[in-house]
Amino acid sequence: MQNKIITALVAGCFLFPYFAIAEIDSISQLKSEIKVNNPDKLLYSISAYQDCPVTEDEISKITHGVLVRSRLRPEKIEGKGAPLYLNITLRCTKPSNGLYVYSSDVYFARWEAAPLLIQPNFGTVGDAKKQTIKNMLKESIENAVTVYIASNFL
Repeated sequence: MQNKIITALVAGCFLFPYFAIAEIDSISQLKSEIKVNNPDKLLYSISAYQDCPVTEDEISKITHGVLVRSRLRPEKIEGKGAPLYLNITLRCTKPSNGLYVYSSDVYFARWEAAPLLIQPNFGTVGDAKKQTIKNMLKESIENAVTVYIASNFL
């Protein structure tokens, strides 16, 4: 019970109110939001907080692997100006009892006047060891990419 309370408190601290959010009511609406002219390439952006056991390089390798297996050309972006990209953020706290409390955000976004987040968020929240966090992150990225492929190729 205590871990669930700590997880909820930590996850609440990770919310950022300064983004515009496009609320999506259905998968068909999401598919129309992420349909692009050049679907063979998917841009992505990664950030991992300092206390995370999984580094940005490791997240990049996971993301690259998922995209290449999906026959998409991955391209990491830095900074602003991307028309549509997959944003991947990992936040963690130092471990207690060997488990990191983490929050991952995996969602599509685009830069216009400000970052526009396209919900839903495919990320997860929990407490786990490093390998489990990597596995959950990979699964979240795979889920997002599946919707992207369905939107652009099927």
